[in-house]
Amino acid sequence: MILALSAAPAGICQTSYWSSSAVPGTPEAGATPSVTLGLQFTSDVSGSVTGVRFYKGPHNLGTHVGTLWTGGGAKLAEVTFTGETASGWQQANFAAPVNISPNTPYVISYLAPAGNYAFDSSFPWSSPRPGPLHVSGGSPGVFSFASGVSFPASSYLSGNYWVDLVFVPANTYWGSAVPGTQEAGATPSVTLGMRFTSDVPGSVTGVRFYKGPHNLGTHIGTLWSGGGSKLAEVIFSGETGSGWQQANFSTPVTITANTPYVISYLAPAGNYAFDSFFPWSNPQAGPLHASGSSPGVFSFGSGVSFPGSSYLSGNYWVDLVFVPTSTTYWTSSAVPGTPEMGATPSVTLGLQFYADVPGLVTGVRFYKGPHNLGTHVGTLWSGAGAKLAEIAFSGESASGWQQANFATPVNIAANTPYVISYLAPQGSYPFDSNFSWSSPHTGPLHVSGSSPGVFSFASGVSFPTNSYLSGNYWVDVVFVPTSGSTAPISSPISSPLVPPLQTPVLHTVTVSWTPSISPSISGYNIYRSTTSGGPYNKLNLLPILTTSYLDAVVVAGQTYYYVATTVQLTNESGYSAQTAAVVPSP
Repeated sequence: MILALSAAPAGICQTSYWSSSAVPGTPEAGATPSVTLGLQFTSDVSGSVTGVRFYKGPHNLGTHVGTLWTGGGAKLAEVTFTGETASGWQQANFAAPVNISPNTPYVISYLAPAGNYAFDSSFPWSSPRPGPLHVSGGSPGVFSFASGVSFPASSYLSGNYWVDLVFVPANTYWGSAVPGTQEAGATPSVTLGMRFTSDVPGSVTGVRFYKGPHNLGTHIGTLWSGGGSKLAEVIFSGETGSGWQQANFSTPVTITANTPYVISYLAPAGNYAFDSFFPWSNPQAGPLHASGSSPGVFSFGSGVSFPGSSYLSGNYWVDLVFVPTSTTYWTSSAVPGTPEMGATPSVTLGLQFYADVPGLVTGVRFYKGPHNLGTHVGTLWSGAGAKLAEIAFSGESASGWQQANFATPVNIAANTPYVISYLAPQGSYPFDSNFSWSSPHTGPLHVSGSSPGVFSFASGVSFPTNSYLSGNYWVDVVFVPTSGSTAPISSPISSPLVPPLQTPVLHTVTVSWTPSISPSISGYNIYRSTTSGGPYNKLNLLPILTTSYLDAVVVAGQTYYYVATTVQLTNESGYSAQTAAVVPSP
């Protein structure tokens, strides 16, 4: 099927509320006493706030301090801005990301000690804005005059002070997928779960399960270690009559990469979702993965118990809410065999890499020997040599791993080559020849090519493409996965007590389209409805970089209607012409 794409722009939001191209009408409102300026906001989804941004005019001077607050004024994180430019968007990252809950008010702010802040009055806050970030209240731009940081709660003329946050949405395993059998019938009280692992470390912030209309009683969500130790528990409240339910733990639980855990919930009246002979072996986009050949587990008991039994390779449609933390290719305990090669002319040293999943490159790292001196400059490049981000290192230690964070994280696509590099102006860089690059490396980051360590001699930063003796120059990338998850395939419908009489028939729909003629698009979005003309629901989390999409969550006998849009930086086109697909039955 072919979709012809149009390109009428309509604003969309990605990892911040304001795009980097958005600018104030009034960049400076004039000198005032010291003032804290902020934005009240909510998020549609769980996730983590990693930093704060503000738009700076040339006379907005002094030490700026960014803060994240609860809606009630409790301080959650604070950071002092460094390395600012004279004007434009500035960003500072918190020492540790802060997990936030969906549909809950927060405030992001910064201190402007000399005033001269950006301000636009009578701002059109009521204009609709796509999620996941939204302003909160009728006048979300807030301020507070004080000599130091203070909670901003006052507003004036519905003003916008151009404050922003940096946000990473949480991941789930199932996304919006739905079971084939939403209710398996009444049973005794039972705890239902899923064994899982993550490619990267992070925090489990909550538990989800799919509820049928007769799955009643008090549901209790639990996170367990793979061996059955209880790590967190929460009682569900405010549930809807059916569909996905979510409860957040009072404190997020940090989990280790590539380690088995179990997420579960108690269904005291049974009537849980169940699909037998589920195709668990189909690949699932990272960083979350089901663990074992039969990861759907259960345990009958009057209260919460560790689920360790499985039946007919069943799926009980239990899920977790996960916020990944940043990961790197090299661990901090990895060190070069040769920390210094001796002085050489100025050289840019790099690593060719790719990621299994889409995400954000937030910074660059390199291993430093004591004589690797001068101003080091970190750069992220496309595989073809286009410069995507650059940062000068500051506050380095005498030796060991050094890190610098980009002013704005850079979105990268999955399975696409990139290069991360740094400039060593006086040489004395680490170098290990004949490095064993072919040794397996746990995801989501991987080196690209047979000799991924690269260099380029030049007086300034240059794109490194040369290699020598399969060498490793000990350069690294800081990466945060951002991919959400969708079910890997549609589910056969069956009863938990009666095995199916025949092998289930599984269906998918492949949607393809002609590429846009616009040279500046950054991808496509695909939307689906079961009603001709909509309303449509978006299927992908991040823009699709190819011209086809596999819809694997379909029901036999159902007709689906698809439309597509193009994405251009922070703009999205209108819908394309609709096309229909009829899924065979059975």
